[in-house]
Amino acid sequence: MLANIEKLINRLTGIISRIGQVLLFSMVIFICISVVLRNANHPLIGNIEITTLLMVAIVNIGMLYAQSQEGHIKIGLVIDKLPHRIQQLMDIIESLLTLIVTFIIMLVYYNVSIRFFQSPEYTDLLGIPLYPLKFIIFVSFLLWTLIVAMKFLKKLISFLKLEG
Repeated sequence: MLANIEKLINRLTGIISRIGQVLLFSMVIFICISVVLRNANHPLIGNIEITTLLMVAIVNIGMLYAQSQEGHIKIGLVIDKLPHRIQQLMDIIESLLTLIVTFIIMLVYYNVSIRFFQSPEYTDLLGIPLYPLKFIIFVSFLLWTLIVAMKFLKKLISFLKLEG
C-alpha cells in the first residue's frame, strides 16, 4: 500500500516538476524578449511583475523537486561519527521535524489560497490574480509534506524492524 501511495506521489511530483521546467523556460524566453525590446526602446510593461510571479512558482517547485530527489544539503559532521542506531534515530527526528514544518506551511498556504480565491488580490500594474500562485505554493508544500511523511514512515518502520 505504501508503495502505491509513493508511486502516486512520485507521479504527481513529476508532473509538477515538468510544469516548473516549462515555467523556467518561459521565464528565460520572456526575459530575453524583454531585454531585446528594452534595448530597442520598446520596453514590455509589467515584465518585473511577471518575472517575479514566475520566479516564486519556480523556486517552490524546485524545492519540491529537490526534496523528491533527496537533493537538500545535509551536514553530518557530528552525526556521521555517532553509532548507526543513533544516526537512524536522528534521521527519524529530522524527518519528523521537517514533516511538522512542511505540514504547518502547507496548512497556512491552503488557507491563504482559499482566502485569495474568495476575495482575489491582483498585481499592481497588470492586474494578474495572485490566487493561482498561492495555489501552486500550496500544492508544492502538500506534495513536499507527503514525500517527507513517506520517508518518515519508511525510516520509522526500518528502525522498529531492527529493534524487534
